[in-house]
Amino acid sequence: MERVEYAADLGLYAVTVRALATSQAATYYVRHVVLGVGSRASCPPFAPACRPSGCCTRPITCAARPSLPAGAAISIMGSGQSAAEVFYDLLTDPAGPGYSLAWFSRADRFYPMEYSKLTLEFTSPDYVDYFYDLPPAHKKRVLAGQDSFRKGINFELINATYDELYDRSALGEPLAVHIQPTCELTALATP
Repeated sequence: MERVEYAADLGLYAVTVRALATSQAATYYVRHVVLGVGSRASCPPFAPACRPSGCCTRPITCAARPSLPAGAAISIMGSGQSAAEVFYDLLTDPAGPGYSLAWFSRADRFYPMEYSKLTLEFTSPDYVDYFYDLPPAHKKRVLAGQDSFRKGINFELINATYDELYDRSALGEPLAVHIQPTCELTALATP
């Protein structure tokens, strides 16, 4: 994701993305932007001041939802559980059919969260104590290799999202959906 700017003449946000693999840029126009900020809200430095009615983070998505008209164009930024929940929720919303959804992610793909018994040991009190005492540089290296333990999407949600998209396409339903990995949001401009 390169930038999000408000196009006042259109009354829409212009979301510009650049594919990391090809460097090819594309711009999508949407009415609403949702930032998937994780289980503990962590907004990018450029986003906290941005709280117009058309831009929200996951905790307030549910509150803003009744104001989303059918056919609204919505962009979701993020690759984890929060972004996936927003995407699926809007994709399957019986009260607001016809949303145009765009899902942008910095990750190169959508990672399933690992739930094996051995992996869950990383959340045990003993491991937490061990990790806490590590030097900061070592913690950073360890965390870099643990994305599937903490940044993924649960299997049920990944499968349900895939099944929903597959079923709709198999039935010939129009899909107003765009999923774009390998891009990063670096700026957000609002009216």
